[in-house]
Amino acid sequence: MQHIEALGDPLGVLSHHDSPADYYLRVKQYAEGRHSSQSLRKLQSFVLDLHTGGVDFKSAAKARNFREQGNKLFALGEYDGAADCYRQGLLFTPNAFDWHTGSKEAALLHGNLSATLRHQSEWAACAWETCLALRLHNDLDGPIRKRLQARLRDACNKLGQDVPTDSEDCFTWITKYCGVTSSSHGTGERYGEIVLAVPKYGRHEKVHAFSSRLGIRKSPEKGRYVVCEGEFTAGDVLASEPAGGWPAASQSPRVPPVEERAVASCILLPSQRHKRCFACHNRLSSVGYVCPNCNDAAFCGPPSRCFAKRFTSGHYNVPQWHKDECGFIFLLNSIGLGHLSYRLATLRGVLGAGIKTSLDTLIDNFHLFPSLFEYALTGWLCGSLLEYVGLPNCGEWCFQVLRQLQCNAHALTEVNTTLGVDVATSRLAGFRQERIGCGLFPAVSLINHSCESNITYQFMAKNGTFVNWIWSKIANQMLFTGAAMAIKHRCRPIKSINTPR
Repeated sequence: MQHIEALGDPLGVLSHHDSPADYYLRVKQYAEGRHSSQSLRKLQSFVLDLHTGGVDFKSAAKARNFREQGNKLFALGEYDGAADCYRQGLLFTPNAFDWHTGSKEAALLHGNLSATLRHQSEWAACAWETCLALRLHNDLDGPIRKRLQARLRDACNKLGQDVPTDSEDCFTWITKYCGVTSSSHGTGERYGEIVLAVPKYGRHEKVHAFSSRLGIRKSPEKGRYVVCEGEFTAGDVLASEPAGGWPAASQSPRVPPVEERAVASCILLPSQRHKRCFACHNRLSSVGYVCPNCNDAAFCGPPSRCFAKRFTSGHYNVPQWHKDECGFIFLLNSIGLGHLSYRLATLRGVLGAGIKTSLDTLIDNFHLFPSLFEYALTGWLCGSLLEYVGLPNCGEWCFQVLRQLQCNAHALTEVNTTLGVDVATSRLAGFRQERIGCGLFPAVSLINHSCESNITYQFMAKNGTFVNWIWSKIANQMLFTGAAMAIKHRCRPIKSINTPR
């Protein structure tokens, strides 16, 4: 900004703008022209280095540091923290899943993670990690290998499996193990492999995510908003929507599968990349695979249907949408909603230009933004990156999506019950809300926010959002949601203090 002001803003990128297309064109001319700053020129060179593989993000030294931190926590009996450190170390380890090259650091991390999983009674995950450690260790008759073999026998016994005579036989068996799975016969609507609850009173005729008793209104003061036109009680489902929205009824199933499109419409925070699977967003126990080219994508291992589906013939099939962003994810992590805009652009490229989605109906409030320079410049950067994956001329589209996301994207949070020393001494330390990412739920985003909300969201790991009433009874009112933890969670530990025993 200071650079442009010093030049006298020759292209008018800081002045009034009449249309998004006109304004984006001016910003693009600035970024690629002679008035561009030295920092932007260096950024373009850095992007080229990323694309050609000139930057290596793996580091055996960082992996060793994480392993040593995990060892300290393991010695203190803090197995959850130790497992997190070992998984984070695997993200940085070169050749963590390369059976031919091998990696001593990866072998130690897999072995140490298997030990923590044993203490946590995660027997299938323990067996998988032990098999990986045995594959990567070269000291065929050393003490480490004997401990791993004993651990593998213990895990197999706990799972009720015959102890394999060969670790390779166990490896083949464990890759297909999904644990005890129960088929779902409850009431719900299937979206690929995801089952979403059907809202009370059935689906809305025009907005598939909503209950038929919800209505969309519009006014100059409130914009678009949602009201209930029927009577609901606590716990009723008002809406359910996969991330990215429901496809048009006339749209035929295409590649990628619909559940993969839902995952692609959400972005995990960098702090969650070693805790959750990049392909299904479920919490990691064992690590089934890590991307060999970046430090941001770990995928769940056995027992997991996600892993069993993607691991074929000894090879893990990384989702295409990650392949499209892998080389640039270091940059994408630093541009916030720009990462989600880039992801949605790659998804739109796969679907084809003729496919309409819920994203097309979102409002962007172009003329209400006080400053659009950062958004336009981020859109230009996303467009520049997309050219390298075969999607040219996407910058203006990304600029539009960024404006839509600014008004419509949702923070994804999870409410956890904390089990620690504090719980025994203070009943107030019972719940913790953790932000895990952001995503786009186009229909649900129509509901306005308020400090006095009357509904709450429940985010499911496989990207379904349920909207539930939290009051005992309500009818014919405008819907409001809050950004903080639902009041029922905040009030529960407080009420427990005042409840006579």
